[in-house]
Amino acid sequence: MGLGNRHPGVVVRDVRNPRPVRSIQAAVREVSLAQPALQGLLGALTDAAAAARPDSHVRAGSAVC
Repeated sequence: MGLGNRHPGVVVRDVRNPRPVRSIQAAVREVSLAQPALQGLLGALTDAAAAARPDSHVRAGSAVC
């Protein structure tokens, strides 16, 4: 969760069997793909996803065209 502090009456538990999966997709114009800022953003998102789930099929830099 993105919360800094949890409410004292709230218990947070891991969800398992099956574990939830999130998918992030980016839709960009083809003419924008050559922009270094966009390549950096897509690369950073891909690297963060790979680092967060080392057992996943995501590879660092795999989504950058």
